[in-house]
Amino acid sequence: MTDMRNITRASLRNLLGAGSKGGGLLPLLLCFLLVSPPHLMSAPQPQQFGAALLWSHKPAEDIKWYRVMETGAPLIGTSSSLYALNAETGESLWRRDDLKGINEFETHELAGTPLLLVADNSGGITSRKTKLFALDALTGETVWETDKLRGSTVAVAPNYEKNMIVFLTTVNSSAAKDKPDIAALKLDTGELLWQSEFTENVDLYGIERGSKYFPKFDLSGAQQPIFDGDSVYFTYAGLHRFNLTDGKLVWKLPYDVTEGKIKNANAQAVIEGDTIYTSAKGQVRAVDKQTGAAKWTSKDFGGGIVEMLPRGDVIYGRLGGTFYDFGKREYVVKKPLGVVALDKKTGAPVWFYDKAGGSLTNMVLLPEQNTILIADEKNLIGLDTNSTGKVKEAFKTKLEFKYNLGTAATVAKVAKFGFGGLSAIGSKGADTTDNPVALIR
Repeated sequence: MTDMRNITRASLRNLLGAGSKGGGLLPLLLCFLLVSPPHLMSAPQPQQFGAALLWSHKPAEDIKWYRVMETGAPLIGTSSSLYALNAETGESLWRRDDLKGINEFETHELAGTPLLLVADNSGGITSRKTKLFALDALTGETVWETDKLRGSTVAVAPNYEKNMIVFLTTVNSSAAKDKPDIAALKLDTGELLWQSEFTENVDLYGIERGSKYFPKFDLSGAQQPIFDGDSVYFTYAGLHRFNLTDGKLVWKLPYDVTEGKIKNANAQAVIEGDTIYTSAKGQVRAVDKQTGAAKWTSKDFGGGIVEMLPRGDVIYGRLGGTFYDFGKREYVVKKPLGVVALDKKTGAPVWFYDKAGGSLTNMVLLPEQNTILIADEKNLIGLDTNSTGKVKEAFKTKLEFKYNLGTAATVAKVAKFGFGGLSAIGSKGADTTDNPVALIR
């Protein structure tokens, strides 16, 4: 097993081959609490949560932001440094005084690796240069650094199989629309592989924890790029295919993808055989992977299609849900709420369901029972996938959570059903109800 406390470029190559709050926080105590499991709680009162103070940290200056990294260590940003604490003791793990005033959105963890990427954009909002550091998340030491990126980083997409990271940057982080630059670096060394440029203006999204009056923008409201062999597909301002070998554009299919100021209102693109399925503004498209030509475009179903599941001759799309509106700086429910089944060959609706109420979870397909499961704010709903036209509800079961904590809820609730370990995971909704937020089989 690789010792993550002693990272070298060689060990990183081996590893790859194998496999908060923002806004001027006062210098008060930053505490870690050990909370008893919910089954040990008899009532939803905070004093009965079984919390025990493990340690406290009193910073020397105001904390700009903090978050917990995948390693478990709190990462803290201040005006004069970036540092991490030992999760078990609260003692200093490492400190970088050369990384001053780093914003939270300028840091990015690479899942499955010990790397923490830190972009130093201190040259100003219109600077054409960004200094990027790849840090060992456990020691804070620099594994590699580069000044080859241009502008502020708005998206990071690692490709572990290719030992590559693809970055998108913009000249002005305060701009809501721009043509991003694209750069690919070697993941283990930071060596620049190629640079390219997006051909269309792309809509950017307000960063949730950024300033209300001086907002910063990135691509956090769009789906991540998809890698397929020697190609990468971007779903910004349509669908674009780039060659991973040299960064050249292979083809593009421009169309509008932005649903006002709503974030994450489109589904992740799905590749199946020679077809790519995408969704944007209530429509699904089937695109030829080789040529970029649209095979078909579905009708507009009036709301965001945020999830797609292909199965047999049909592709299922989940309609609507709860989204973050960065203009209002709040979460909103977009309707209709339901599921549509489309013919893969033509895009024509096979059946349509929009009777979910209040909220909507992800879909779970049970092919052996010809059923798709969803849950709204009150019910677990099974839809008969053999339906045509008006879909038949195979069943509807009222949800009753074992731990209904109401307005004092701070922990998840679980309701179990007999579908091979299916669970509905719930959390406190926008009001005092406890709405389910995900189905897990």
